Amino acid sequence: MNRKLIVTALLAASLLGCQENPVSGRKQLALVSEEQAQASSAQAYVQTISAAQKQGKLSTDTALNARVKRITDRLVTQAEAMYPPSRDWKWSVAVIDEPTLNAWCMPGGKMAIYTGIVRKLKLTDDEIAQIMGHEITHALLGHGRERMSRAIAMQGGMALGSIVSGRDLSVLAPVADIAITLPNSREGETEADRYGIELAAGGLRPARRRAPVGKNEPGERQRPAAIPQHPPGAGQSHPGAQCAGAADDADLREGAPMNTSPDSGVTDDAKLASLKSLTTVVYALYALSLVVGVTAIVAIVLNYIKKDDARGTWLESHFTWQIRTFWWSVVWFVLGSITVFILIGWAVLGVAYVWFIYRIAKGWLNLNDNKPMAL
Repeated sequence: MNRKLIVTALLAASLLGCQENPVSGRKQLALVSEEQAQASSAQAYVQTISAAQKQGKLSTDTALNARVKRITDRLVTQAEAMYPPSRDWKWSVAVIDEPTLNAWCMPGGKMAIYTGIVRKLKLTDDEIAQIMGHEITHALLGHGRERMSRAIAMQGGMALGSIVSGRDLSVLAPVADIAITLPNSREGETEADRYGIELAAGGLRPARRRAPVGKNEPGERQRPAAIPQHPPGAGQSHPGAQCAGAADDADLREGAPMNTSPDSGVTDDAKLASLKSLTTVVYALYALSLVVGVTAIVAIVLNYIKKDDARGTWLESHFTWQIRTFWWSVVWFVLGSITVFILIGWAVLGVAYVWFIYRIAKGWLNLNDNKPMAL
């Protein structure tokens, strides 16, 4: 099979797979159709609810069940106005009787909330609406299918590397795992915060709509400054998280900006540490490409899949540095290969080789020192 044909086909698929989300207007990787995402989610949802029922973990608290249903019904009405195609979704909500601080909404409107988050935090109706509004928005904005598409793109990059090199690159599977299991892109969470608050505000009872979101009315108890995130590893606890892209670990604070400079004392240290580890792996893959070559393809795929996670942090400059290093290297190596027959090409290739080493070394050293790149 022609290797150039394979590369061209995969790049074309990636370009065609970018679609504009009708709600947010953001370009998203969409290698999976909405129908496929919803079908996978429906299957995972049935399995999850059936398992909970067999274990006696479906809530029997009729008052709580009715309360959740009433709140989510209002949210669904707002969701259908925000994204009309969702009127055809088969919306459903389950209350799972577990102490987990968690809630989620799959593609197609399959929802669940756990008794733990309601009881332990003593949530008001408004707070439940904000949490479920955030989760419903993940589904409206297509974050589930985007996550599935990222996984497919990662697998495609691995397969391409194996085909082009003629070697089994399955040893790089842990790299793919890091990329796929990292928290949802920060841009996606910001979107869910923004549109989720709008959704919740529209679904609150009329007497409360007049109060600005986050403000307390006279006599109202002070709401928590920040609703806790899903617990660590919740991305894996969501049913179908790997196959259906269920809602990821979510920062449910109401759009509070995150200070993520190297010396800021970040409140989201775990996410930033994971992202730094991934950036280190990407530098290592680029360095390894000096010997193996095709690992650079895996690295650039990771760059594009996870660059949204780095947006607004000091690591964003490293992702930009890595992406530019890759594409400029491609340009110089192509020019060198074309002109090699007139000897000047050898000089171009030599300079490009040294320049590539310099870029990787400089970036890696700055990363180890927690320094952003000067672009």
